[in-house]
Amino acid sequence: MKQYLSFFIISIVSFHCSNAQLLKEKELFTKYDTLRGSITKYRQGWDVLKYDLTIQPDPINRALNGSVTMTWFELMPVKTMQIDLQEPLVMDSVLDQNNYKYTFIQENNVCFIFYRDSVANYKITPGIRQLIFFYHGIPVSAKNAPWDGGIVWKKDLLGRLFIATAFQGIGASAWWPCKDHQSDKPDSGVIVNIIVADTLSAISNGRLIEIAPCGNGLKKWKWEVINPINTYNVTMNIGKYVHWNDTLIGENGVLDLQYWVLDYNFETCKKHFVQVKPIIRNQEFWFGKYPFYEDGYKLIETPFLGMEHQSGIA
Repeated sequence: MKQYLSFFIISIVSFHCSNAQLLKEKELFTKYDTLRGSITKYRQGWDVLKYDLTIQPDPINRALNGSVTMTWFELMPVKTMQIDLQEPLVMDSVLDQNNYKYTFIQENNVCFIFYRDSVANYKITPGIRQLIFFYHGIPVSAKNAPWDGGIVWKKDLLGRLFIATAFQGIGASAWWPCKDHQSDKPDSGVIVNIIVADTLSAISNGRLIEIAPCGNGLKKWKWEVINPINTYNVTMNIGKYVHWNDTLIGENGVLDLQYWVLDYNFETCKKHFVQVKPIIRNQEFWFGKYPFYEDGYKLIETPFLGMEHQSGIA
């Protein structure tokens, strides 16, 4: 009798669920969904080579001021380019390396840059170009990073700023202008310049190139990744960090290891991260060498559970 009853209950639940699916309203996609997810004609004919970001966060207003230099290769004559920048961020201006200012319009989460007024009968030699984007605004704040992403504006246990980014789902264009499609990684990586108070540290992917004073109690931290990288993997982490270095003799030679943690967690993390070397050795044995030896391996403490950011793991 119990078997029949169980079968009856399961049947009712299955019938209810299948009907719920049938009655569910069909999801509608907008023009901007298509622009975001498709290889549109405005994304064709050009390939991103490198991004160079300079970003100054404003923690009080949870805002950003920044610029991005995009180096790209023009494969065919490009008339209008699609650069993604999600509202409420605002594109201020678009220039080239000669300070020529381009006309553009911003619609929803897309900027259309009128690179040429006309390409009729225009014979172009394929080559390397540059555009510089200046922008500002209030990026989306994460509700439940990394799943519901954005910028995480927090404070640590001592009341000091503790900021991080998590943009895999929502996309990098929610905090900086880019060609926000995973089909086009920058071939030569990214440079990330983060301007913060000189009492804090700013950590990103790749290798630390320099820490330079900017005046007014500010410093610029410059990081560089030389491998191709998905834009959503580019990170900004700000806090009262301390760090230590180590090395691993791996499948491709010497791998530099770095660990960046909040100062009061230093001793705990020194014990916790002893598992890194055996994990990397295990993964390299079964799956091949770690692919980013040139950019090193880095673990960064964040105010959310974590994410697999390339060469700068949250």
